[in-house]
Amino acid sequence: MIRRWKTFAWLNPGRAAIYMAVCTALLPGCAPLNVPLAPYEDANYLYFAGSAQNAASLEEGRNLATEDALAQLARYFGVSVTSELTVRRVQVNDDLTIHAEDVTASESLRPFIRHALVQEIVPKKRGDRYDVMIRLRYPKMAMERETDRIETEQRQRFVQAQTLFSRALDADDAADAATAITHYLDAITVSQGLPDASVLRSEIREALTQLVTQLRLESYPAPEDPSVMRVRLVRERGSEDVPIGGFPVRFDSKWGERNETMVHTDRNGFATYSIGASGGDAAITAQAGAPSWVQMIDSLPDESRSSLLIVRDALVSMQALGIGISFPSHNARIVVRIDESDGTTVVNSIIEAMLSELGLRIVSSDEYADFVVTGDVNTTFSSVNQGNITSAHANGTLRIVHASSLDSILTLSADGVRGFGSDLDRAAMDARRNLARLWTDELRGKLE
Repeated sequence: MIRRWKTFAWLNPGRAAIYMAVCTALLPGCAPLNVPLAPYEDANYLYFAGSAQNAASLEEGRNLATEDALAQLARYFGVSVTSELTVRRVQVNDDLTIHAEDVTASESLRPFIRHALVQEIVPKKRGDRYDVMIRLRYPKMAMERETDRIETEQRQRFVQAQTLFSRALDADDAADAATAITHYLDAITVSQGLPDASVLRSEIREALTQLVTQLRLESYPAPEDPSVMRVRLVRERGSEDVPIGGFPVRFDSKWGERNETMVHTDRNGFATYSIGASGGDAAITAQAGAPSWVQMIDSLPDESRSSLLIVRDALVSMQALGIGISFPSHNARIVVRIDESDGTTVVNSIIEAMLSELGLRIVSSDEYADFVVTGDVNTTFSSVNQGNITSAHANGTLRIVHASSLDSILTLSADGVRGFGSDLDRAAMDARRNLARLWTDELRGKLE
């Protein structure tokens, strides 16, 4: 097969000037001025040149110049060059090939590096800095083989992407959303870098976006057991919610050490997670979807990744929070430190007594604790009193948080809880007691 070899202009005039100055001074056999320096050809080889200017050391200059030449070689063959192309050091084998282990490159570029021959390395020192020129030559016979290989590989990858897309559509029609998403993303990954696959990738993205943005994860109460979290995944199809089975859901709880559990939805779209008979945690999050899906999107090149931001955001936001709260009853340690504006501890004492009855261990502020009860309480007085009876109103907020993560588990608020007494102090004390009893009743209902 006869090919018409491509002809490229030199990278930029500045590099051309440096190369020609060095080449003319040091290499009598250098290419003549009227020959394109990179790439250019003779009967048997293509030539690629790379340069580095103002390098801190000769080694750094060699590495950067080699990267430049290899990148030019890759562009010539239509291979995408990414940040993966890194030359750690330039060593040359006896046959003038570059040590493959000294170059980090994509799999599509590695075969070309294997055939590249180092023709010359020309350094020029300027003070304590270096300008370095490297010229590679590439056998035309090897290029024929590699070009044929690339074309064959690209045809195979295109067919593979089409097959994955077809399987994804079939799974999508069968409400097998997890399999469909996996195949859609695999098809996009396989088609990366294919020159004639932009229409195919657009069709895949459109189908994937439509699927993911129609999914909805909801929390469902489990009144028979407050330590159980139940969620349901559905797909919105017009006015109908279609349950999605076999979909991965990751439950993340924060009782003690962080615990993650992966389950799959049943045929009705439900997934259930139990904290266990020994206790539970209100800070549970259900995340629908496999972590690998977001990782696959993040690993794509910038252009493809940006086109899938809607899909990525939809996957990340497919969450539900646990309903209800359940503390363990076996010796959990808890600190109560509610700020009472008048300096008393009546509310603290009543809350501590109730928590202690439930089996929680009350500890002081300087001891290790699993949970912290915090908040504030203040009192206001009525301007209208009857006889010797004074009235007051207690207002406040109570919060329960994890001592380690400070994640909030529960918040209670109360305003205008009345109390009465023969003087202001007694009225304020009665209002605070009533506020504390109101909170203990609410907490008992949630914690027992």
